[in-house]
Amino acid sequence: MPLPKFIVPAQTHKTLSEVTIKKHYVPKLNKLAVAGYNTPELLMKHPKEVLEVISDHVGDDDTDEARTQRRVFLSAIFYVLPESYTKTKNAYYTSFQTAKHSYKKTKNADGKFV
Repeated sequence: MPLPKFIVPAQTHKTLSEVTIKKHYVPKLNKLAVAGYNTPELLMKHPKEVLEVISDHVGDDDTDEARTQRRVFLSAIFYVLPESYTKTKNAYYTSFQTAKHSYKKTKNADGKFV
């Protein structure tokens, strides 16, 4: 039995390259579909549960890799949700901002920020 696939809307409010969509977004959206969230409507109806699924895939680590993966999941969600929903502050917005702003700059041995 094939795994469920996310149903990407025929039209979205964002224009992105096919590479970005197929290589980065669709695989993340399909992981959400396997968990039962395969349409934009389900993503809007169950944000807390979807964020838990993302944490299950990415983990709760505060590493660069985990934050990057979390942001890719959330960017994929923003891509398929209606613009009216993405323009409001919601659980996805808050999670994205947290992932984006939690970088901790540190200095290496040369005194440069990394």
